[in-house]
Amino acid sequence: MGFLAIGIAPALVCLLLIYTTHFKRSSVDALLVKFFIADTACALISGIGIGFTSVRQWWLRLLIALPVAAGLWLINALVGLFAGCVLTTPGR
Repeated sequence: MGFLAIGIAPALVCLLLIYTTHFKRSSVDALLVKFFIADTACALISGIGIGFTSVRQWWLRLLIALPVAAGLWLINALVGLFAGCVLTTPGR
């Protein structure tokens, strides 16, 4: 359960950071670049951790770890992009 929390954490932190920096009129683009770097690292750690704790065969660990990491990265990336688009839309 801890590895899953590590994988989802960037989405929550990104929403908080984008929300707080938007009202200060700072650059959201620089924040999103840092978010995607952190998202990639957390998704890989989480996917490998889930894969390595679930089965004993190395090939099955890899087969589980890569899709889990990709799925977590995609979920976090979509949350970050959606929040960035919503908060930077003119007239809001």
